[in-house]
Amino acid sequence: MRVEDQHHRWVEWSDEDQVYIGKCPDSISGMHGENPVQLYADLCETIEDVVAHFERSNRALPPIRIRPMQEVWNQPLYRVRPNGRPMSASFGLEINR
Repeated sequence: MRVEDQHHRWVEWSDEDQVYIGKCPDSISGMHGENPVQLYADLCETIEDVVAHFERSNRALPPIRIRPMQEVWNQPLYRVRPNGRPMSASFGLEINR
């Protein structure tokens, strides 16, 4: 996996600012824009630039800390019957429908 692909990033709407906000806390504080698709592309390009800058400067990147799924991975997930009784426990991620 490429180093820049390890950085969690997302785009979300800000009701307060009435604009889309692109975030990547491990690399940059954020950026904003009107078009979420273009903003995501700009965010990815900026992350690549940050990684390249660190590599050219022979500096280590800060450790990646934002990993939303690490906290829930390998935690037991319980399926529930329609009557509310548990069916079984499993590990990993599942979508209970």
